Amino acid sequence: MMQRDNIILYDWLTFSLSNESLRLLLDNAQLSDFEALEGLQIFLGLNELQWQYLLASRLFYTYRASAGHISIHYSLDSDERPGIHRGICVEMSGAGVREFEEFGSRSIEDLLQWVVDVGGHIARLDVAYDDFDGHIDLVRMSEQCRRFHFTSRLKACRWIGDCDDSDSGQVAITVTHGSRSSRLFIRCYDKKLERHADDVDHWVRLELQLRDDDAMGFIMNSEPIGIKFRGVLAHYLNYRDENPSDTNKRRWELSRWWVSLLDDVEAISIYTKKDTEYNVDRLLNYVCNHNQASNLAAVLLLGVDGFMNSLTVRDKPLPDKYKRVLEAELAGQNILDKLAKLRSDYKVHD
Repeated sequence: MMQRDNIILYDWLTFSLSNESLRLLLDNAQLSDFEALEGLQIFLGLNELQWQYLLASRLFYTYRASAGHISIHYSLDSDERPGIHRGICVEMSGAGVREFEEFGSRSIEDLLQWVVDVGGHIARLDVAYDDFDGHIDLVRMSEQCRRFHFTSRLKACRWIGDCDDSDSGQVAITVTHGSRSSRLFIRCYDKKLERHADDVDHWVRLELQLRDDDAMGFIMNSEPIGIKFRGVLAHYLNYRDENPSDTNKRRWELSRWWVSLLDDVEAISIYTKKDTEYNVDRLLNYVCNHNQASNLAAVLLLGVDGFMNSLTVRDKPLPDKYKRVLEAELAGQNILDKLAKLRSDYKVHD
């Protein structure tokens, strides 16, 4: 089994920028709405992605642009309907955050700080803790939740046990506190079962879904991310061992597993950039779609032989994610031999 370190990562981001914030961010006071959209894509380093425009927006904007799992909601200057928002709203799902980490020109933490600095608004921020060490036993957690052996500032709580649709008959347990529409929603679930991750013994994810002031406050706090995560968690929720002789649950002792969890979270000092789950489809999608224009321009400039030579002449090792794709797709073939043959076939002689 693969051994992984417990980590904290950002797993969803929604933020908005007013026209004034965009102009400050892009240092241009004469931007039209569509120019601001293109300018933001360049600023984020995502302009090389294959964007689709004029898609329907679910929010109060005219349209939505989309690339992969990243969406930018925007309005047209000509749209003067009541209730239409000006400026731009950016949405990144968990996969979108991973794509930004891979293709963007800055780190996600730099981006969050930029949004705050120019007066933007973070509408939603999901921060997740991945437990691979067994600090969280979901069966025990759900049992304590069912018996209300906890204290919380969040009114709603739920425990769900869904039977996995595989032959294993495993039950996927989810425990939640708060509601999805509230400023804070806490969710804990079996990530190993969700991902069918047979390469790990234990993988439970604990998520904080922060909105508006809570999301902004989390970013503006300068403490290490583990201390911030623990602070939010301990302020809103604590699991406790029952003391039948005391009717005040706030005097009950904290459960030992909960203390161990809080201590482990606090010990994580930095946000962890999570590698994109890379495969041949993602590789070809990027080469043939996201980076198609620059590749085609290079072929037209250099010719096919010159283009291939420019790719193969550099004696740099392939990054691990590409090696993993090649090993999976070219099983039994020697990758170094294939690379040497490419260099031989396409070498341009003076």
